[in-house]
Amino acid sequence: MNSASNRCQPHPAKSHTTTRTGTYSKRELEKNTNVEQTLLPVLGHGVDYGLDYAAIAFPIPPPSLKLPQWITTPKIWPGGLITQREWLRLSQGEQWINIWAYQLPGPDYRTPEWRCSVQFNPARFMDPNGILLCKVADLQRLTERVLQEVSKYVTCFEDMDAAQIRLNRLDITCNFHDVSNPARYVRGLEPIKRPYGKTTLSHGTLASGSKSSGWFKLYDKHLRDPELAPRGTMRAELQAKRPLLRRHGLDSLADVTPRRVRELFLERAKWFGLERDVTTTNSAARIIAKAPDLSPTVKVNLMNYVFDTVSGEGTGVTARTAAKYNALLAQHQLSPYLERVTDKSVRHLDVRSHREIKAS
Repeated sequence: MNSASNRCQPHPAKSHTTTRTGTYSKRELEKNTNVEQTLLPVLGHGVDYGLDYAAIAFPIPPPSLKLPQWITTPKIWPGGLITQREWLRLSQGEQWINIWAYQLPGPDYRTPEWRCSVQFNPARFMDPNGILLCKVADLQRLTERVLQEVSKYVTCFEDMDAAQIRLNRLDITCNFHDVSNPARYVRGLEPIKRPYGKTTLSHGTLASGSKSSGWFKLYDKHLRDPELAPRGTMRAELQAKRPLLRRHGLDSLADVTPRRVRELFLERAKWFGLERDVTTTNSAARIIAKAPDLSPTVKVNLMNYVFDTVSGEGTGVTARTAAKYNALLAQHQLSPYLERVTDKSVRHLDVRSHREIKAS
């Protein structure tokens, strides 16, 4: 990353946009700071498992110029310190780079320190007009190329390397193909109880997680992009923010390796229940009835719990008993859902093959 020298200090550039100060909505910021220009050529080929978003940050020298194309917004900190941040967006087609140059209060809350944040979608530099993703192993090489574009507007310390570039967010994504009924998984995986996370189902997207650590999402990609994704394409997406990344040893860009990223994705996919068998309640009841490790009483009570849960009725059990039944469903990899369908087979999504597997 030493090649990314002389960056992160705002540079003079040709522009006819005026600078304003105040509070701006996201749409207004994009309208007033978007710079259409030629970005990077296609740097490789996309894959079905990889990265779909990256946000990095690093310290920068104090800027000496305010450029016409930058939007400046002030912020008042405790003690009366007023800092500023300047925002710029570069774009060409589906490729885009967001640049933030901003101040943070120093240890004494008197002297501000400058930092730069860069956000971009690695996948669009590999597959500009498709749905394929960026390989994890290509992220460092791509980041160097992105910073070369950023260097036209900002300047960095000359000795900066990958260990000094902090990771703020990574989106790890997996595409699934030839899924018979995508809605089956969105509805079927919704009732799973996930500790330390909130679950929502909105506009066909099942999401679980929190604002601080990030979200794990599952949705029908064909419904979102019918022109790009063929019918039967689903996407599982982990939006991993800094607290979650640090817990898995991903503190800086130098820490990003395929093994660590894969372990993080598989751990959260297991927490989400992504590969659980999804079936109707009737088929689940038959599986429970044949389970050799459950007593007759537990089988009956577990079946009642399943039917009451998926039908939206009160289960009438204590939190401790509900946790026990949820653990049994997880142990048998079951996620039943209530739907009148002719297909009563047991199916699940397989992360390794990117396909739907029919169990029975």
